Amino acid sequence: MNRVYGLHMSGQKVVSQQIAVEAMEEISCIVQRKVTIWDNLHANDYDQTRLYLGPYSGRDARIIEHTRGVLTNPNCEFEVNFVALHTLAQWSIDRNTRFSLTASREFCSIFLKTLHCICYQLNTQVH
Repeated sequence: MNRVYGLHMSGQKVVSQQIAVEAMEEISCIVQRKVTIWDNLHANDYDQTRLYLGPYSGRDARIIEHTRGVLTNPNCEFEVNFVALHTLAQWSIDRNTRFSLTASREFCSIFLKTLHCICYQLNTQVH
């Protein structure tokens, strides 16, 4: 394949719970270039009854050394991406970040307060 073209991958599966550095090293060696991760961890476009409300997790901090970058495929429902996107942003700044259950609850609390404000604003605009 022409090296001008970039490659995307989603990990070992279409929706990978884990992405290991060894997998990124192997694929980079095979295709002789770094690939971009198209991360479907947050995606629900294949199953609209599923929502991902947890933090960005399961990615070895060293994978970034073996990639051109990370893209995320978020939930279809914009508002429910708050925790996932905020923790992905924090991971991109400090890839050694590990999100505990407490941190996830804090992000969920912020998300629910934000959602409450949005719903209140929409409700007052309607009436």
